[in-house]
Amino acid sequence: MASDFVLLDTSVLTEARKTKDNLNDDIVFFLRQIPAGALAVPHAAIFELQRGAINVGRKDPARERAYTAWLDRLLGTDIWLPPVNVDVRRLLARMTMTPELEDFWVNHSFKPRMKFGCDCEIAATAIIYGIPIATTDVNDFMRIHRSFALPGLYSPASGKWHVPPPKGWSLGENLNPDEMDWHSVIGPLQASP
Repeated sequence: MASDFVLLDTSVLTEARKTKDNLNDDIVFFLRQIPAGALAVPHAAIFELQRGAINVGRKDPARERAYTAWLDRLLGTDIWLPPVNVDVRRLLARMTMTPELEDFWVNHSFKPRMKFGCDCEIAATAIIYGIPIATTDVNDFMRIHRSFALPGLYSPASGKWHVPPPKGWSLGENLNPDEMDWHSVIGPLQASP
């Protein structure tokens, strides 16, 4: 069990790259409290962040460059990317076959749109590695939790644990920050011309 990490959902990571006027102070405060070396970022969040940058770039190429540069900086820090191993994939396969979670993948509306089910992959990563999730999308993760017990679910926007972390879980203290410390990428993102 990775008791000294917190796994950030994409919804929380996006707060770190916003411009000053758009930052959520509660989430930024939470991010600054996570010690150096204690941040875990799921592979699914990298996918969602890059896809979001590309999507924004369709109308605003400068923002795409800024978002991609921010992601590059994040990936160059001391974050941990828990491997998407066989256990994660097998658990994710079970999730795809759970009727209560079907709408994470299947769109039943008349307007077709792509659905990737990234929340389930993030949840599967958290479960396999025993890492609590921090998210602003509490309802989606609580739906997953009803079928697959999460090892903790925290909302930095409300400051509330919706699923308590595992017994003995602790983030510790920020004792030895250095130039690789991921805190250097926490907003505000500078607006580019």
